[in-house]
Amino acid sequence: MGHTKDFGGGITVRANGDKPGRRVHKQYVDVYARTNADGTTVPVRVCWPDGRGFTIDQIIRIDPFGAVIHDAQTAVYTVRFGGWTTQLMLEHYHREDPIHGADDRLRWWVWAFENTRSKNDVSAPPADTHVR
Repeated sequence: MGHTKDFGGGITVRANGDKPGRRVHKQYVDVYARTNADGTTVPVRVCWPDGRGFTIDQIIRIDPFGAVIHDAQTAVYTVRFGGWTTQLMLEHYHREDPIHGADDRLRWWVWAFENTRSKNDVSAPPADTHVR
């Protein structure tokens, strides 16, 4: 049985199984990006931590950097790749420190949803089992 959650703006998350509750966390990802002559940054390819990479087919929307929260501002890129629409965030972290100077960096991240099984879940075969 599958579950979906609509976050608006064309963003839908799908979960497999009979347990819709999943934990979510900020997952930093590698992104190949292009900086245009006018200074705009355009993401081209997203690389997951497990080594998979996806070329971005379309940039649907770019929301510019918002308010500063915990020394960081975030721009939101709504993108499409691999048949999915998702939000790719560009975080600009900037903190002034009178002793160490400025700490200034840009990092890309996505919301990562965990599909965790309970300790005694027997609905899926063990990873080393081969189906013939």
